[in-house]
Formats: sequence, C-alpha cells, structure tokens
Amino acid sequence: MLFSCAALLPFRSRMPDLLRTMTRTISTDKILYSVPEAASLLSLSRGTVYKLISSGRLVAVYPTSKARISAESLHRYVALLEKEQRQLTQQFARVLA
Repeated sequence: MLFSCAALLPFRSRMPDLLRTMTRTISTDKILYSVPEAASLLSLSRGTVYKLISSGRLVAVYPTSKARISAESLHRYVALLEKEQRQLTQQFARVLA
C-alpha cells in the first residue's frame, strides 16, 4: 500500500494545472468532443483516452461510427481523479503518522 501511495505523489502537483486547463478550455456551447479533442483537453494521448473508454473510466457515446465524449463525462473523470488522489493522500498520511 505504501508503494502505491508513494508512486502517485508526483502526479499530485499536476492536478491543479489540469483543472485550470479544463475550466479554461471546455466550452459550454460544445456538448460532445472527439477523442483527439478530449485527449488535448486532458493532456493525454489518444491511445490513453481509448484505454480509459474501454475500461469504463471515461464514458463515450457513438452518434456516428466515431466515439464522442461529453463535456460532462470529462468533468466526471477529473472529479474521479481528484477523489482518488484525496483518498491516496489520506492513506499516505496515515502510513506516515
């Protein structure tokens, strides 16, 4: 358990930047994003976005033959990352205490 907490600590510092990017660039006018657009918003590769979709961590819809990701799904994914990070931070603090 200590290893998993310690291994994720470097990513903790990226979270505020990711949230600022999401807040700044997700348009309220646009409802669905293509995989490349979602990857750009999340600062991830297209392949990683497809893996997140196949794992169920990111929800995609298929209005055509290509996947689209809603702005709401992107926000839920970032909220999930925040929740997981808070839990890991709390676990790590308990281990150190």
